[in-house]
Amino acid sequence: MATYKAEALRQRYRGRIRPRRLRLPAGQGTLVAAPHAALQHRAGGGRWHDAGRNAALLPATATEVRVTPAAGPAQVVPL
Repeated sequence: MATYKAEALRQRYRGRIRPRRLRLPAGQGTLVAAPHAALQHRAGGGRWHDAGRNAALLPATATEVRVTPAAGPAQVVPL
């Protein structure tokens, strides 16, 4: 049986948005959720790819997610 590893990265704290992350087994990718925020991802130092708003299933190759809340600066979070 596959083991799911849930890791709480961040919550909203002093104006910063803190996304939640769930790494899926067998290289299926990473589920990221950050309410009321735009999400983008990239692998290594590559270009950013739009991933939608609020939640996204990112590819297993993604190494960073950029979270842009409705108000406040964007933040880059390593995966």
